[in-house]
Amino acid sequence: MIIELFGPPGVGKTTFAKCLAARLRQNGHAVELVMSVRPAEQATTVASGENGSRSREKTAAFERLRRPFVEVVRLLRRQSFAPQETRSANDIVRMLTPTSRLWRFRLTQYLARLSNSWSAASSCAGVMIFDQAFIQAVSSLMLLGENEDEALVSRLLDRVPKADMLIRLDAPHEVLEDRLEARQNAQGLLERLFELDLKRNLALLGIVDRLHALIEKRGETVIRVNSLDQPALEEGAARIGELLAARLHAEPLRVAS
Repeated sequence: MIIELFGPPGVGKTTFAKCLAARLRQNGHAVELVMSVRPAEQATTVASGENGSRSREKTAAFERLRRPFVEVVRLLRRQSFAPQETRSANDIVRMLTPTSRLWRFRLTQYLARLSNSWSAASSCAGVMIFDQAFIQAVSSLMLLGENEDEALVSRLLDRVPKADMLIRLDAPHEVLEDRLEARQNAQGLLERLFELDLKRNLALLGIVDRLHALIEKRGETVIRVNSLDQPALEEGAARIGELLAARLHAEPLRVAS
């Protein structure tokens, strides 16, 4: 079973993914996480102090450039990697092409890697949790392609794989804005070159709302979880655990497409 999370930036998708995985494991489920860890977060433990801050900034910026190339090379070396995954990623990006060549490249490479991870997850017997995946990518394409045409986005949703369970993370607008400002303030100038700025991150809030409405309009189910604080995350994880247990008991486990 594949569980996919989505939501605006700063809403706590990665935090909730870890919380949910811990809860499901307590309930006896075999769980694996597929995480989209930010290089800037990986670099935060490099050093401390002024010199450490500069070192962290350079490390994070270098990782932004290096990571996509390294991961693509790794994929090409795997026997399980199929060239059609790259073609599929290109097709998706062409449907809603980002105006920026840099973001076009980054999203194409990201979708190729995601397709490979999703294919592997589809054949697993346990629960696979993606802290973000295709729905989140669609919201980014809507923003960066500067196009929210409902018919086009609906065709794009038809094109991407479907999760067994889709979860939307929510938090009040002012909380998200505070979190995004804190995130931006913690970044160095080099890191910011590879991130969306505060204005565009905030624009994603509305895009996620509209995308969510379109998904439900298409008759698909979206489960909402409040991510205001840790107690809310724990409550949401407990509720998802109950829903998952009921679903697995009521019907055979299907393989995600």
